Amino acid sequence: MQKDRLYRVYWVYVDGMVDYRTQGYVGVTKENVQHRLLEHFRSNRPVGSIIRDLRNNNEIVKVVELFRGSKDEALAKEYEYRPARF
Repeated sequence: MQKDRLYRVYWVYVDGMVDYRTQGYVGVTKENVQHRLLEHFRSNRPVGSIIRDLRNNNEIVKVVELFRGSKDEALAKEYEYRPARF
């Protein structure tokens, strides 16, 4: 019997942000959310650049898990939280 993998919906934000639906970054991962934040920080993609810029401006970048479930559930929850790109 194979154990189903749990996926996490997470929010990357800085102090002063209060609404995960319109502020910061929401994503899905099968990794630990702290590990995923580190991957973003090292990434050449736009989110990595934004996170590095925030840290270079002395912002403390935080991450919090919003939801945990199956892959399909997590993707649906991500879409519920962020139906449109900002």
